[in-house]
Amino acid sequence: MTVAIAEFLHVYTSTGTTIYKWQSFWPGQTVDAHTFYGFQLDPMLSGRSGQQPELLVRLPLNATTLTLLEDGISNRYLATASLYQFTPPAGGGLPATKTLIASFTGEVNDGQLDQINLSMVIASSLISTEAQVPHRRYTTTLVGTPPKL
Repeated sequence: MTVAIAEFLHVYTSTGTTIYKWQSFWPGQTVDAHTFYGFQLDPMLSGRSGQQPELLVRLPLNATTLTLLEDGISNRYLATASLYQFTPPAGGGLPATKTLIASFTGEVNDGQLDQINLSMVIASSLISTEAQVPHRRYTTTLVGTPPKL
């Protein structure tokens, strides 16, 4: 049995307005409202405590990705990266079903670039092993509805 993994990336504002929806598996096709764009996710890892401090998204360096990084940092865009597992159809094309195997939601908060690549850092504002939120602004999308006293 052949199994494939597809990467999806959704970048949006704290109010839910979509900036980009990309997938990097099916060139020239739109899948679940995600258009094709060549990107790569670093492995999604977590420690024993459940902490997953950041995720690196590697993108080609061009005007679109540079604007995304600059606007993402200054406007505190949120991003959800998802990995889906599926069985590729024998004749090619899109699978009937996909299974979500991992996802990460965080804030666009840093980046690096060289002559051909841009690396966008998506990180959580929360530290899972401490009892406090770091001194940063956080949104309900990142942490849920805060308790009312």
